[in-house]
Amino acid sequence: MSPRSSDAVARRTREAIVEQALVVASVEGFDGLTIGGLAGDLGLSKAGVVGPFGSKQELQLAAFNRGIEQFVSLVWEPVAMLPAGLPRLKGICEQWIRYHERRTLPGGCLVTTASVEFDARDGALRDAV
Repeated sequence: MSPRSSDAVARRTREAIVEQALVVASVEGFDGLTIGGLAGDLGLSKAGVVGPFGSKQELQLAAFNRGIEQFVSLVWEPVAMLPAGLPRLKGICEQWIRYHERRTLPGGCLVTTASVEFDARDGALRDAV
């Protein structure tokens, strides 16, 4: 296998891990995200799950950041050009409702879930939230 092919496989594996972690975190919360559970879900070893990230916390941060990218794309970007103030606020609320109606994530809004889960904690995840 050539280095480029190997790099592509590594990127796809990392992306698959992040996507599954995002789905699980939306339902179970970030504390419910386990390396063993993800390994079982994806048919990987535990080392294969944590290896691309270096730690569980880095995996959690990657999943959170992916969730934020998704949220921004689906909620903020469609209304970013609206006039500031009430028109934009109404647009954000409408897009947020659509976000829920689409069932983008099985556990609902990751931003809400993470905000509640990490509100009274310290650490990198709370800082990211």
